[in-house]
Amino acid sequence: MIIDIVSREIKTPQQQSQALDAIKNIVTYILLIIVIGAVQAWLFSSTGERIVARLRLNLFTHLIHQEIAFFDVTSTGELLNRLSEDTQIIKTAATTNLSEALRNLTSAIIGIGFMFSSSWKLTLLSLVVVPVTAVTMRRFGRYLKQLSHTTQAAAAVAASVAEESFGAIRTIRSFAQEGYAVSKYSEKVDERLKIGLKRAKVVGLYFGGQNAASKLSIFIVVSYGAYLTITGFMTAGSLTSFILYSLTVGSSVSSLSGSYVSAMKAAGSSRSVFQLLDRVSGMTKSGDKCPV
Repeated sequence: MIIDIVSREIKTPQQQSQALDAIKNIVTYILLIIVIGAVQAWLFSSTGERIVARLRLNLFTHLIHQEIAFFDVTSTGELLNRLSEDTQIIKTAATTNLSEALRNLTSAIIGIGFMFSSSWKLTLLSLVVVPVTAVTMRRFGRYLKQLSHTTQAAAAVAASVAEESFGAIRTIRSFAQEGYAVSKYSEKVDERLKIGLKRAKVVGLYFGGQNAASKLSIFIVVSYGAYLTITGFMTAGSLTSFILYSLTVGSSVSSLSGSYVSAMKAAGSSRSVFQLLDRVSGMTKSGDKCPV
């Protein structure tokens, strides 16, 4: 809207005053939207802190009422990892990532509408890459979800080994088994490293390929837009507006992909948390009254 106002013929002082007033109104609306966005971010952050606090309390309350045999077969380090790391990942996915996903989805839909109003030919050419990206993202998300679950499990095992070693440090020192404890922990760390490197490779290839496809699609669209402008089917202003819209939509779609990846990571981490929450104790509670 500001570009349209500035590009008009403004000669008389009255036209200048009207144009400045119109720009002031637009800037006021933009500032209002920015303030609303800041308040929204604060509300989502506050909600996230409440969610993770309630989730941790519910999980700890549920675990503390399990039978004693459960704690004999489940390491303390794994339970602590579920209470701290996994709940934090769930909080991020349920608040920050959700807020960003909603904002980017809205921007992408509105931006595509403006792109169609500028040039339907260029818009259809730009959207050719969308189905390929969607299919790739879906398959990648499933694989990353399983890989994230495996990574969290390996990290929990390494943490449990460290916790057990620290708890039995007097026994380890008495029998001079520091080397054995280090080698045992090193083995678990190496297993976690292998899974982490595998996930880093997959994520790198995915985002690298997506970035290359995005840059290539922009190059093709701009080239075809230049052809339409030269042949008289579009004006230079329409092409400029279309490029701005396409950059906004491209940025929103790229951010949506990142939100989807984070959601899949959270889904892998939340599996273990909700498995613990759904677990039924093998022994019913006998009571809480002490004998006289």
